[in-house]
Amino acid sequence: MLSLDDVHEVVAELAPACAGSFIQKIQQPTPDTMILSLRRPGRSLSLLLSAHAQRGRLHATRTRIPSSPTPPSFCQYVRAHVSGAKIHRLAETPRDRIVWFELHKKDTALFLVLALTGRSANVFVLDSQTRVLRSLKPGRQIAGEPFGLSFFPWATASDQATVPSFDDVDERSFPVSQRIEDVYAASERNTLVEQRRMQQFTRLRKHVKNLQRRIAGFTQDLKKVSVYEEYGRYGELLKGRDTRAQQSVEPFAATVGLPVHLDHRLIERTLSGRPIDNWREVIRDSFGDLDLRVPGGESARAVLDRGWAAITELLDGGHRLPIAATHGNLLSLILSSLDPEFGYDRWESLTNPDVFALKEAAGGRLVFERLWAE
Repeated sequence: MLSLDDVHEVVAELAPACAGSFIQKIQQPTPDTMILSLRRPGRSLSLLLSAHAQRGRLHATRTRIPSSPTPPSFCQYVRAHVSGAKIHRLAETPRDRIVWFELHKKDTALFLVLALTGRSANVFVLDSQTRVLRSLKPGRQIAGEPFGLSFFPWATASDQATVPSFDDVDERSFPVSQRIEDVYAASERNTLVEQRRMQQFTRLRKHVKNLQRRIAGFTQDLKKVSVYEEYGRYGELLKGRDTRAQQSVEPFAATVGLPVHLDHRLIERTLSGRPIDNWREVIRDSFGDLDLRVPGGESARAVLDRGWAAITELLDGGHRLPIAATHGNLLSLILSSLDPEFGYDRWESLTNPDVFALKEAAGGRLVFERLWAE
C-alpha cells in the first residue's frame, strides 16, 4: 500500500499528464484492479488503479495486462457511464490516501475516487453532488448516500482546469510511477499468473467432469444397445391375453423392436364365474390350499399348472433374454411356488408394475429377485 508521500508524489506527477485527456478504454483485469487508457491529441497514457488490500496503488503503466474474458459488473457500469469522459483535474485529499478524478461527460460532472485505505480500499463512482453511484467492492458506502470517507479536495468548483502544453509534460518519463510499478509489478504478475492458472484449472476440471458425464451417458447407452441387440437376436416377449398386461409391455417391445406373442396360459386367474364380495379371502386361502375353488373359478393349482407350462416352454425355447408379462395373482402364485414365504401379504405389497427376475441357483433350482425400484 502506498504511503502518504507516495500518493502525494504520484498525484503530482500524473495530474498534468491526465488533465484534458479522454478516457478511451476501461479494463478490469483482476477483481481489485482497473486500467484506464487515456487519450489526448498526440499522446496516450495508461493508468493503473488498484484497490488491493496490500498492493493498492496508483501509477502510470506501460505493462499490457490481458482483460478478463467476461467484464465484471463494475467494469461494465464504469464503461457505460465513464467511457469517453474528459478528465478535468486530479487531486488527493490532503493528509489522506484518497485520490479524486473529476470527469466531465456531456456537460455532467462525475467523480472517480480511489481510496487506498488498506482492507477497506475501494474505487467509487460519484455523481456531481458526490453521492455514491457504484463501488468496486461492497462496503459501508451505500449507493445513493453522500460519500463520507473524505472531504472534497478542491476548495471551490472550477469551470476550467489548466491543461499543460505538450512541452510541459515529459511523455517518456514518469519516474514515480516507474518506481511504484517496479516495486509491485513482480508480485502482481505472480498473483495474476496464479489466478489465470487457477481459472484455467477450474475450467479444465469442469470440462473433464462434463466429459466424464458424457462418457458415462454413452456407456449406459451402449449397454442398453447391447441388451437390445441380445433381445433382437435371441429374445421374444410372451404376454397374457389381457389389455392391461399388453399395455404394460408394448412400449418396451416397441423400443427394442420385438414382436409380442400372446399366450392364453398367462392370463389372470379366474376366481369365480360371477362377482363375489369375498374375493380377497379366496386369494388369501388359496396360498394355503392350492385346490380351493369356487363355482365357475380356477383353483390355484390349475393356474400354476398352465402358468408354469408357459414359463417352462419359454425357458426351454433357446431364448437368451426372454420376458413374460402377466398379472398379480398368477405372478404371486408362481413366486410362492418357489418360496413359500411369498404369500398373501407379499401379493398385497406388489406394485403396478412390478418386475422379478428368475435365476438358476446351485443344483439347477430356480430362485427369483425383485428388480423394480420404487
